[in-house]
Amino acid sequence: MKSLLKILKWTAIVLLGLPVLIYLVWLTGNLKHDALSPEVTELLARRPAQMNEKDNAYFDIIGLGAPDNQNPHEWGASWFVQASTNDSAYLAGKSVTPIKLEGYPASSQRAKLPCSNKDSKHACLEEVMSDRVAAKKYLDAEAILLRRFDALLDQDYQEPYHPVMSDFPPFAPELRAVTLARIRIALEIAEGKDSAAIAQWGRETAFLLRQAEHSHSVVDKMICIAALNHHQELLAEYLSTHPQAARAQTKQLLPMLNLYIQSAVTLKPAFESEAAFFARLLVNSNESIGILTEGGEFGKKVANILSDPFLDRQATVNEAVKNLLEWSHIAELGGDAYRTALAKMAAQTPDIIDATFSYHNPVGKILIQVGNNDFSKYLYKSDNIIANKKLLAFTLGLIARQATSSEQIAQALAAQSAELQHPFTGEAPAWNAKQRTLGYSTPAQFKESNAKPVVIKL
Repeated sequence: MKSLLKILKWTAIVLLGLPVLIYLVWLTGNLKHDALSPEVTELLARRPAQMNEKDNAYFDIIGLGAPDNQNPHEWGASWFVQASTNDSAYLAGKSVTPIKLEGYPASSQRAKLPCSNKDSKHACLEEVMSDRVAAKKYLDAEAILLRRFDALLDQDYQEPYHPVMSDFPPFAPELRAVTLARIRIALEIAEGKDSAAIAQWGRETAFLLRQAEHSHSVVDKMICIAALNHHQELLAEYLSTHPQAARAQTKQLLPMLNLYIQSAVTLKPAFESEAAFFARLLVNSNESIGILTEGGEFGKKVANILSDPFLDRQATVNEAVKNLLEWSHIAELGGDAYRTALAKMAAQTPDIIDATFSYHNPVGKILIQVGNNDFSKYLYKSDNIIANKKLLAFTLGLIARQATSSEQIAQALAAQSAELQHPFTGEAPAWNAKQRTLGYSTPAQFKESNAKPVVIKL
């Protein structure tokens, strides 16, 4: 009897213990972190092209809002040094020191400018023409900011390398300077100084395109694209309201439009840079990522403290970079292949994932998916710049040939429909004979946003 019990005991130990032993061995392997993918390794080692700080207008842009008695470039360089120090500290898990510079952050209490109200019923040129005296007052009041902007227009630009963006650059003065520049162009047109306005317009366009081409972060790139779009809106209004003057300025306007090239506004490097930012942030930082958000504040804090040791940062980075590189790949496509890839991504909405967080646990890995970043809106805004350029050049050609009857416009559209296709939709612009407007239709998903191509009235 004792022998039988002994046999049963060891049989039970073998039958029950062996699976437990196998599980423990498996669990030990499961707790091992994934290796970084080759794509992530390459991204982390990559550095954008750099240029000499003294020759780089990036620092002048950053310093546009510096106090009047300080050098904008030196102020901008000082800001960047402090921001870079904070980036390094953040990645090392050390405390970040607030940037200390006179005039930073810039005051938000500034008078609202013409040409800056999205909800305004009047376009920029119309708004300025309705009150030229007020427009002059705005320009005079901020003459220093405008002079600083003019001083950098012929310089080269390169957004410098920063591993993460722990401090956002002071963008407000740059946005304000570009708006003031548009007001000045509109005012000169209102005063009949078209040639001088277009010459200045060309300088600004050339600089904004250089800035866009040599920006590598999404935020810097999109600020440039927004500025370029506003300049194109103003040109569309000029062609609509001053066709005869525009006809006389064709030789100046066409070279300006020819500056718009796809390589200046492509988002491929920006998406890759965004992927690198995220990878560095998660791989190098020891801070809690705070991804568990259910429950009260105390409960969330405790849950994140307990869960962070099980976070597989490398697996998380691999998954996130894979998604962002897919957008990067889409950004370099063209034609039907581009639109097919966009449609494939759109079919996944609302399941497009900004980041997938991988946690070790007793049954394998749990993947917590967060975010819903659909980058198609960014691509659409970028594509609008190229589509607008096509439409503006086409319209200028009609005006130059004085071919603006409905029949002539319809014939020209039919003859050039393939060349005029919008990169994002593949559609040519439409002519509304009743309203006498020429423009691209806006995709349904963007109708409620400000991401719309220009419309020209002939």
